[in-house]
Amino acid sequence: MSVASHSSDLQPSHLGAGPVRSRRDFESTRCLLGLLDLAALGKSQPGHDDPLYGAIQRPILRSLLSALRYRDLDTVRHSRRVSILAAGLARYLGWDGRLLKLLEVAALLHDIGKLGVPDNILFKPASLSREEREILALHYNVSLDVLQACRVAPEVLEMIGQSQHAYLTDPDGHVAQPQELHLGARILSVADAYESLGFDQPFRAALPHPQILEYLQKHAGRRYDGTIVDALARWLKQDGAPLVDVGYFAEEAITQAATLTSEQALEANSLCRIFSYLHVLESLYDGFSLVDSSLQVIVWNRGLERLLRRPATAALGQPWSVDLLGYCNENGVELRETQSLAYRVLETGVAATGVMHLKRTDGEIVSAEVQCLPVFDAAGQLRGITEIFRDIQNRSGQHPLELRDQRVAASRDALTSVANRGELEIRLTDLVARYQRDPSQIFSTIIIDPDFFRSINETHGHNVGDQVLVALARLLQREAGSGTTVGRYGGEEFVLLCPGHDLQQAWEQAERVRDVIRRSALADIDQLRITVSVGIAEVEPGDSAESLFRRAARALLVAKADGRDRSSRLTAADWQSEDLDAAADRNNSEPFVYTGAFVAVITFDMIVHKLRGFIDEHGARIKRVTSESVRLRIGRRNLLGGWGKSPDRQPVDLELLLGAVVQDRGASASRRSNLVYKVRPVGRAGSPDVFQHRARLVIRDLKQFFVTD
Repeated sequence: MSVASHSSDLQPSHLGAGPVRSRRDFESTRCLLGLLDLAALGKSQPGHDDPLYGAIQRPILRSLLSALRYRDLDTVRHSRRVSILAAGLARYLGWDGRLLKLLEVAALLHDIGKLGVPDNILFKPASLSREEREILALHYNVSLDVLQACRVAPEVLEMIGQSQHAYLTDPDGHVAQPQELHLGARILSVADAYESLGFDQPFRAALPHPQILEYLQKHAGRRYDGTIVDALARWLKQDGAPLVDVGYFAEEAITQAATLTSEQALEANSLCRIFSYLHVLESLYDGFSLVDSSLQVIVWNRGLERLLRRPATAALGQPWSVDLLGYCNENGVELRETQSLAYRVLETGVAATGVMHLKRTDGEIVSAEVQCLPVFDAAGQLRGITEIFRDIQNRSGQHPLELRDQRVAASRDALTSVANRGELEIRLTDLVARYQRDPSQIFSTIIIDPDFFRSINETHGHNVGDQVLVALARLLQREAGSGTTVGRYGGEEFVLLCPGHDLQQAWEQAERVRDVIRRSALADIDQLRITVSVGIAEVEPGDSAESLFRRAARALLVAKADGRDRSSRLTAADWQSEDLDAAADRNNSEPFVYTGAFVAVITFDMIVHKLRGFIDEHGARIKRVTSESVRLRIGRRNLLGGWGKSPDRQPVDLELLLGAVVQDRGASASRRSNLVYKVRPVGRAGSPDVFQHRARLVIRDLKQFFVTD
């Protein structure tokens, strides 16, 4: 049962029509009541012939922009110019119709939260301190709180919410890459940055067009979408910066906001107080929600998204319930609605506070102090209820920007700023779990490895090698489709996780990316071009994250062995042989010995030739050769015998036992050879985990020279 069934008009059951004893006219109540008034106005829709239909109520847009002009005319002008730029750029990219209209609304309102920023911060004639930047950054969250209540189109909320900074954390703490953000948010982010950099600010002068583009391109793939930046450069070169309004209604909105009557000024002042109060809520508490007179959720802020790991899209417009908020006892058993604070407030009309247990969507239980406040109007009618949450289990005392920066750093590769190995593994596991729940949620994994990358480091130095990796990462981010995760798995190996791509679609994307890489200069050295080999696998029934990744890695080995500069794809049916790598790991009971075997699809006589390539690429030394075995030394010892941090200072001995595989299919037997390997450390390897990781990388590189079963 929902509390909504408790009382259809949301009045406390024992209260009469007159004023309620102990009810007081708090500033917070007036602000929340104003938010509920906006929600009531937002329920009705304009006519179908209104350009704003389905986006926002015209009176609400006019009121918000009037209040912003009342507070800061420069911000209104900035918003108008951003709207013009964003709309023009979107048209250049082929947008029209509803999406274009929603983007214009998002651009006009993206800074509306500045209504609640203190004057000493908003108008400070110098660079902001870290603490001041934290307060200013909250205006994006406040914008979303108000626009949710105004029942603005979800796409507008998404564009504004995702345009604020380079990396966003979802309710599970994962950090999104630019390609995963709404295309409208990426357009808005670039347009906002271009406009801001092109106009004088209190703490810096305007930059000329070439320097703005240089700045945007420098941060492409990190803070901004490189594809959008390139499109902006082409559009402005072709048409020049727009000097007249190209939007549906931006000019009308600004004109109507230009002159305020005394009544409108009072309304604007009231809106400013609402925004200021929301700034307080956002800065002091970990989440809050607001329900209206029908007990439908009209505000579900970002903090509550993170606390409960339930997105606003799953809560807005839904009836209040203990299940929606996750109220439970310490054992995770859902509470009855009569045990909730909201029920108590409905019964008494008096605010209530208590420590409650909340079950997140992943089943984890957290404890929070909850304040449940009734919102009365002047006539004594109960208009809504707000619940304010303070997480009492995770009060680290760290600043929001510090926490965000730590989450970003923990999930990013230090050199290239794409997702690191840990983040890739988390996302791959999530995609597999989603597929297991819903087999229609297909995706593919692409592994990209530059060919002969070691020779770049040896010929041009590691600095050039790093330049190539950084440039390759940015190119992959530009070329990856929307929703694709780009990450660096280790060394020079990159991974793309492609939701919605079957094997054929992933192969076509890989071929396109491979061709672009072949034709691109990735470092400031004439004639330096690289090629890549690519392995592709699509998730299939029964797959785990490990099995899918290993199938893509096997496909990469096939591409390498077939001559490099090509893509290879494997299905589970293509790979029916025993999982020798897993068997090797099971057999490695000695911590400083790594053994295993694989079958090379190659004639016995060619093994030595293939080994020469491996020896040359890794600078290995031949220690011993017999008719049945080869022993190699890979890496160099340090002076005192201990291992260093780089692979070339982690020496190992690799012993290979050679032998032909006898099969029953005539000529095919001569094309297959069995290789048994044993890896031991040279010197003091430190921990077994470090050695085992080093040995696995050596064997992985070895297999790149053979097509293995």
